[in-house]
Amino acid sequence: MRGREWHESLQGLRALAMTLVFGYHFVSLTLTGGRQLFHPVGSLGTDIFFVLAGALAYRSLIREPVSYWTYMQRRIWRIYPVYLIVFATYVVIELVLRTGRMPLPATWGVAGQYLSDILLLTALRRGWPILDVTWALHYIFAFYLFSPVVVWPLRRIQPEWRPVALAGLWLVAMSVSETTGWYPLRTTLLVAGPMVWAARRMWERSWVEVALLAAGLAVRMWGTTPELKFMGTVVAVPVIVSMGLAEDGWFAKFLRWKPLVWAGGRSYSFYLLHSLPLLAINRYGFNNLTVLSAVAEGVLGYALALVMAAGMYKWVEEPLSRRGRDVCVAQGDSVG
Repeated sequence: MRGREWHESLQGLRALAMTLVFGYHFVSLTLTGGRQLFHPVGSLGTDIFFVLAGALAYRSLIREPVSYWTYMQRRIWRIYPVYLIVFATYVVIELVLRTGRMPLPATWGVAGQYLSDILLLTALRRGWPILDVTWALHYIFAFYLFSPVVVWPLRRIQPEWRPVALAGLWLVAMSVSETTGWYPLRTTLLVAGPMVWAARRMWERSWVEVALLAAGLAVRMWGTTPELKFMGTVVAVPVIVSMGLAEDGWFAKFLRWKPLVWAGGRSYSFYLLHSLPLLAINRYGFNNLTVLSAVAEGVLGYALALVMAAGMYKWVEEPLSRRGRDVCVAQGDSVG
C-alpha cells in the first residue's frame, strides 16, 4: 500500500475507533436497554486504539535507528499539550460545578494522585487515574516507555521470525496479566499491535480474514465468560486493524473516505474531549428519551465534540506536534 493510502487508512481506523468510544459512553448515559447489545461493540474502540498504538510504535522503532530520548520526546510533544489542557479543563469544571467526577487535591494523598496523573504514570503505580477518560492513555504511555527495550533487539532477527517472537511476548504478557492482575488483560493488545504490523504482508488476504472477524465478533458479543469474550477480542481486533492497514479491499477503501480521514486526524483531541459534551448531556439533557430522540441528542453531542477537537487540533495539537518533529530533526535523529 502506498504511503498516502496507508496514512489515510490509518486515520480512517482512528475515526472508527473514536466513534465507537463515543457511542459506548453515550449509550451508558442514555439508553439503559441498549447497553447489553452495544457495549461489546462500542468498547472495541479502545481496543482498536491499543492495537494501533502498538503497531505504530513498532513501525517507528523497527525502521531506522533513533535514540530513546528522540523517540520519547516526539511522543511527549504529541501527547502532553492536549492532555494537560484537557486535564486542567476538567479541574476547572469540577471547581465550578462540583460534579463529584474528580476529587480535588485537598490532601497529600490526592495531591500525589494528581502528580501521578499529570506525569501519565498512574498505570505504573497499579492505580486508576483521577480523570477516568484518560485510563487508556496511561497504559499507552507506559507501553511507549518500555517498547524500545522490546523492539530494538528484534532488529537483529530476520523479518519472517519477528511475528513469532512477538507472539511469544504477547503470550507472556497475557500470562502475567492473568496471574498478577498488574494491568488489565485487554491492554495486552498493545503487544498485538507490533505482531499485526510485523505479519501484515506475510499472508494472502482472503475470505479467511472476514470469517475470523465474524467469528471473533460473535464470541465477543455472546461469549459466556469474560475470558471467552476476550478471546473473541484477540481474534477480531487485530483482524480489523490488519484489514484496514494492509488490504486494498472494500474496508480499506471505506476507511479512506475523506470525512473519515479528516475526523481521524483529530481523534486524539476528540478522545480526550468527548466526555465534555457527554457531561453536559448528563447534567442538562433530557431524561427518558425515545430511541430516536436519544440518537438526535447523541449526534449533536458527537458534532460538538468534533468541533472542539478540530479547534484543539488546529491551535494546539498539530502545531506543537510539528514543533516536536522539527526539534528531533534539528537534533539529527530520524523520527518515525
